[in-house]
Amino acid sequence: MKTIAWDFETTVYLLDDDIEVTIQVRGHQDPGYTSGPPEDCYPPDEDEEREIKALKVFGIEVPLTEDAIKKIQDWVDQEDISRAKSIHAEAGEWN
Repeated sequence: MKTIAWDFETTVYLLDDDIEVTIQVRGHQDPGYTSGPPEDCYPPDEDEEREIKALKVFGIEVPLTEDAIKKIQDWVDQEDISRAKSIHAEAGEWN
């Protein structure tokens, strides 16, 4: 299998949709190679980065200050974006 890479923008909604966060998602997944001669094998690897691009609270755009980003970054990192990944993969946006 080959390495898959992604880079797309999506929106996540937090706290019953009161907070709308637009994020840029970049990452890659390499299934590794776990059979065959040991010198040809390597473990699977996956990495993903989520960058906050825009923030709205109750529909009002909020400046992206360092403090605002710190307060919501953990929520954004934990948000399930598998549906967004599937949509972009089906659209052929994977590398």
